[in-house]
Amino acid sequence: SFLDIDEDSAKHVLNNLGKASKSDGYLYVSYKNGNGTQTKGYRLFNNYDDSTFQEVVDNVIELDIETYCIKKDLRLDRNNEYWLNVILKKSKS
Repeated sequence: SFLDIDEDSAKHVLNNLGKASKSDGYLYVSYKNGNGTQTKGYRLFNNYDDSTFQEVVDNVIELDIETYCIKKDLRLDRNNEYWLNVILKKSKS
C-alpha cells in the first residue's frame, strides 16, 4: 500500500514503477486527501492533496499525472473523509 510509504520512499518507488511500466502505461494510486502524516498503532499514513502530490510527482522522472479526482469515503463510519484518486501515465521517452 502506498499509504504506508513515507514521502521520500514514495518518490523512489514511483520512479521504479515508472521505469518498469510499458510505454504509455498507467498507474492508479489513492491517498487520504489532506496534508502530513498520521500514525495509527504501528502504521504510518501519508496524506496528500492535489498540490502536495503534484510536488511528489515533480520528482518522478517517467510519470505524469493524467487526471485526479477527490471522492468522499462511502463507508458510513467515515463519511467525513475524502480520498485523492490519481491516474499517472508513463511519459514518452
